Parts: sequence; structure tokens; C-alpha cells
Amino acid sequence: MTIIIEQVLILSVMIAIGYFAYARKILKEDAKEILGQVVMQITFPLLVITKISNTHKSPQMFTEGAMVVGLTFGMIGLLLLTGIVSARLLRLKGTTKNAYTAHMMFGNVGFLAYPLFDAMFPNGQGILYAVLYNLVNDLFLWTVGIYYLTKHQNETGKSSLSHLVNPTTAAFFIGVIMLIWDIKLPYILNESLSRVGQATVPLSMIYIGISLAMIHIKGILKKPYVFVASFLKLLVVPLIAAFLLKGFAHYSGFHFAYIPIAVTVLQGAMPAMATVVVIARQYGSDDIYTAENVLISHIACLATLPVMAKILQILFA
Repeated sequence: MTIIIEQVLILSVMIAIGYFAYARKILKEDAKEILGQVVMQITFPLLVITKISNTHKSPQMFTEGAMVVGLTFGMIGLLLLTGIVSARLLRLKGTTKNAYTAHMMFGNVGFLAYPLFDAMFPNGQGILYAVLYNLVNDLFLWTVGIYYLTKHQNETGKSSLSHLVNPTTAAFFIGVIMLIWDIKLPYILNESLSRVGQATVPLSMIYIGISLAMIHIKGILKKPYVFVASFLKLLVVPLIAAFLLKGFAHYSGFHFAYIPIAVTVLQGAMPAMATVVVIARQYGSDDIYTAENVLISHIACLATLPVMAKILQILFA
């Protein structure tokens, strides 16, 4: 529990630096785009390659990786079902209903999650399982997510699958190949790439800080469904998933390893994904709601992530 609180507080300070740097006009709006490109095109792929390739290989790890993929489908499916049902209960309409349903599925499983899991599980398994979750998450985002965000236009997202091909995906498969075949980089090269990869953490947090500073909060208190969405995504659905898995383990006698369960459930408990705001704006969906959801959920997760991590530790560690 202590390490989670410490890491969340450390990341929060970094986010605050980005927030105030933008608010004080030290960093301009284009800094967000530049930082995003640096992280997703350079530092994070290098972090993935060096972490995975240097991970201690075991048959159990590959079994757990397959389990993470299966559980991720279940986790995102549960989030989707929650979005559909709660949107109806809240009587949301039109693009707001569609954006609400889509955003319930997708969290900040990259910029925030990767540094957190790297700190929680520094042996490389945290990053490995987190990337596996993200691969499935992206598959849902560019298919089901696009469907909901373009539903009012009756468009399809067939061409969106091209987004699945990116430097992170390539880095993941390179790292896995190196892991399987025991390919090791020379010390100087490995150390150089590792140090550049480690820049992912502060750069990602500054990116999030700038993103939050760019969101306007005027009128947000008049939209209770924004707070309901955060409550459901950050606490209710992850708790349901955790207790369903615990119940299954109890009655079936199956043992769930702690790390893959913690990564999968905590990925589902991550605050709302900022990318959805951009997609919603592009397709004429409710980008104002999605921006407000990003802000509120990122503030709330500072309290909910340590709570969820502690519950998972009690149930599965």
C-alpha cells in the first residue's frame, strides 16, 4: 500500500509541474503535441524493449500473459456493459450518451499506467502485462470505440485498425522475440536505451499535466453524470471484477497470480483516456463531456488507485 501511495504522490507532483508550467505559459500548447510524440515514438518504445528483453523468462510468465489477454477482454466488456446500462439509467441522449458509453471502456492505460506498473513491479512483468492489456484496449478503441463515437453519423471504423500498427506495438514484439531467443543488447547500448526509456515517466506526467490544464471546468458541477462515470469506472467496476475473480478462484480452486490480476484490474481502474477527447472532436461527438470526464477522473484516481491496489493485494497477494 505504501509504495502505491508514494508512487501516486510522486506522479501527482510531476503532473502538477506540467499543469503549472502550462498555466504560467512556460510551456505552450504545442508542447503537449511534442511531448506526446517524444514519449510514444521514442522513449516508451525503448522502455518496452529494454524492460521486456531483460525480464527473467519463465513458462509461467507466458501462461500469465495469455491469461491477461483473456481477462482484458472480460474487463473491457464489463466496462462496456456498465456504460450501456448506466447511460440508459441516467437518461443520456444523442452524442453525450454515445461518448459516455465509449469513454467508460477506455482509461489512461499508457501515460499513467506504464510508469505506475514499472514502479510497482520493476522486474519487467508489470510493463509486459500492461502492454498486453493496451493491445486489446486499442483493438476495442479503434473498432467498438469508433462505432460509438461515430454512431450519430452512421459511419464505420474499418480503416481505424491501422492505428494498431505503431512504435509501441513494434517494440513489444521486438522485446518478446528478444526475450524468447535470449537476445541481449551490448551493455553500453542497453544502458543508453534504458536511460532514454526511463524519461518516459516524467515526460508522460508533464504531458498529462498540460492536458488537464487545457480543460475548462466551467459548468461541470451541473453535470452529475460526469461524476457518476468516474465513480463507476474507478471503483465500482474494478471492485466487481476483483470479487468475481476471487469468487471464481474460491469455488473452482484455481489460483490467480497477483501481478497479472493486479495489472489487469488496475488498468480497468485507470482514469479516462485523453485520446477519446480528440477522437470525439474529430467525429463530432460530445468532446466537452469527454474532456470533463478526463479532468474529474484524473483528480479522483489519486484516491481510488491506492484503495484498489490495497484491495487487490488483500485478495490476491
